[in-house]
Amino acid sequence: MALTRSQIQNRIYTLNRQRNGYVSDRNKYNESLRYANQLVRYLSNSDKFLTTSNDYLKRYFTISNATADSGEINKTKGEINNILKKLNYTIIPSINGNINTLTGRINNIDSEIRVL
Repeated sequence: MALTRSQIQNRIYTLNRQRNGYVSDRNKYNESLRYANQLVRYLSNSDKFLTTSNDYLKRYFTISNATADSGEINKTKGEINNILKKLNYTIIPSINGNINTLTGRINNIDSEIRVL
């Protein structure tokens, strides 16, 4: 059964609304991905600075094999590394997966619109 011109226009309108929603969501995920990657860079830099600070503490402020910070820098470095692992192995892949899913949905809608 063939669709009427009005039905086709309504279907295209509905599909375009869906598509716009998916594009909006994908843009939000892309922005989140940008911030997550920026956070990874900042945390990596912080880890490097903490390594340097820890080396100086060991070199100049060690008494009886204990540093002046009582190991707080190493604890902080461990926490940063845990956050980096979560970002790199859980959060960023999840964001990328959502972007890919939305891109697939957008492409499917584009194909359906072209067929109409």
